[in-house]
Amino acid sequence: MRQEYVLNLETYRVMDNFFDEYGDLIEEFPLLKEDVESFKAFLEAIDSKGSDHAKARTITPADKQALRTKIAQNIRKGLDVLVAQAIKDKNKDLKTACGTTVTAFMRCSEADFLTLAREEYKRLLLYPSVLDRYELTAAYRTAIGNDIETFNQMKPILSRERSKASIIKGNQDELFEQMKEFVAKVLPLAIEKTQEKYPDFAKEYAAVSTGKTPSVSPTKLSVVAVDESDNPIAEVTIESIEPSYTNITDASGKWSVKTGAKKEVVLKVSKAGFMNQEVTVKKIKRGQVTDVRIQMQATAIAA
Repeated sequence: MRQEYVLNLETYRVMDNFFDEYGDLIEEFPLLKEDVESFKAFLEAIDSKGSDHAKARTITPADKQALRTKIAQNIRKGLDVLVAQAIKDKNKDLKTACGTTVTAFMRCSEADFLTLAREEYKRLLLYPSVLDRYELTAAYRTAIGNDIETFNQMKPILSRERSKASIIKGNQDELFEQMKEFVAKVLPLAIEKTQEKYPDFAKEYAAVSTGKTPSVSPTKLSVVAVDESDNPIAEVTIESIEPSYTNITDASGKWSVKTGAKKEVVLKVSKAGFMNQEVTVKKIKRGQVTDVRIQMQATAIAA
């Protein structure tokens, strides 16, 4: 493959990941959605001509979901072992830190799943002797690491994208030239339609499409749960409906989540001994961390 094409392909892959991260925003703009699907179809057609990534891009969504489940269950198995040891050692901090459930792994976005899986995998690696004692050997730990990286490389292709790719013809050189023209002349017009409502999205696209590192930081919520005396509360369950994500606060009462292009997020907050709450976070600013403080109220104790 020509060096020019190798460099272009690297940029196209960054763009592909960029579009995956903003699926909800893209859905708002029919023209952009159509052109992004065409872009992905071009990339799939190029892959089918012999790219090393071709196999990764033919993975079905079911295959990816199955691997996600396997990773979540295997990590949870290790966390259960650490919890058992923490109970023996009366280590409350470790017990609390190992509270991530399989449901939490399965309900978050793909990007957040990878972040969460890598964080919990690192936690497991801190206690090899404990895992060995329960016959969760080095092979078990290596398998989880390999599965996480395999998941990271998987790119499910929707059926409509596969069918569209089938009508894109030409050898690899022709496809690269078609893609180059498409990216230069077609996509910018669709991206322009987002400028007024989502200026940071357009700015970030301009960077990734030219091979530059975006200057816009990820948009995140940073939540802290406290009691009526402002003491942090661990193991508070916080559920974000959209983006779909469930987890518990850590020993410092903290929890964070990326929100993508969402400007408003609803959080459902619960913990035994406290009243359930539903908190709406509005006017989330793209590229910034929005701090959210949730004060929990204890439930009345019957006389």
